[in-house]
Order: sequence, then C-alpha cells, then structure tokens
Amino acid sequence: VELTGSSLFEFVHPADCEELTALLTAPSTSYSRDCLVDDSPGDSWQPHQRQQLRQLPQFDQHSRQFVLRLKCLLAKRHAGLVSDGYKAILCTGSLTACHLQSETSGTHSTYSQHPELSVGPIANVSSTVWLTAIGQSVPPPAAANEVRLGLDSFLFRTGLDLRIMFLDA
Repeated sequence: VELTGSSLFEFVHPADCEELTALLTAPSTSYSRDCLVDDSPGDSWQPHQRQQLRQLPQFDQHSRQFVLRLKCLLAKRHAGLVSDGYKAILCTGSLTACHLQSETSGTHSTYSQHPELSVGPIANVSSTVWLTAIGQSVPPPAAANEVRLGLDSFLFRTGLDLRIMFLDA
C-alpha cells in the first residue's frame, strides 16, 4: 500500500498515535554548521562563502524500527488481525530532518493536523521532518491460531535479542 502524501495518523490505531508522535520527533542535535565556518583571522573563507555555506540545507538521518497497528480490511474472516480492523505492522526505515537557515526570523515548519511535530523557530532555522519506511506484516505465531488462550494467559514471540516482536493476550 502506498501512503505517500497521506497522513499516517489516519491509518494508525488511536492508542498508537502518541507513540507514533514520539517516534516522528527528531532528536535535537548539537551539530552546528557554524563549526565548519571558523571566523578566526587565519581562516581562508571569504564572507560570501561563509554565508553560502550557512544557507545550505543540513540533513540529519535517524534509523527507526517500530511496530504499529494499522487499519486493515481482510477478506478472510479477520485472519491475523490483532484487534478489530487493525493489523500489526513492523516498520523499518529512517527519519530525516532537513534544517535550512533563513534570512527572516521566525519561520518554521508546521503540521496542520499535528502541531506538536513542528520544530519551531530556532535561530532562523526552518525544519522539515519526514519518515521513509517499509512495513511488513507481523505474522501471528502458528500456535496462536491453534491454541485458545484463557483469560489469564498470554503468548509472546521474541527475536534473538529478546526484544518482544509479537504479544497476544
């Protein structure tokens, strides 16, 4: 399914929206383009070169891997659905933030439906954040289809690093 240009929040389970917001927030970086442009008397940079370098966009990329419940309509009697109409999807990709220094103060990117994701005005820097990811359906374990779980039982599946990949209660 292609989601380019669509808000991911429209397809995510309502209980996962807060977690998705946290995942889409780029960590703040202490890197500054000014460290490349030294204003000391011995530097070889011309003033116009310093200004051009400061105006180039800076990209920060961060790896992301997470599981979300996405809307799913299956023809085969709700096969593999985690909860009513939603299926667990393992997403692997990268979060990219583009920072561009502008000449006017106070410009910043905003997200019309989710303003908590905007970076805000920071030293005349405009920032845009986007996620590029591939999603794979998390298959339920074969035992989950064969064994009925009681009210006080749960079933989970882990990877080799013992991180929980699937949980059924």
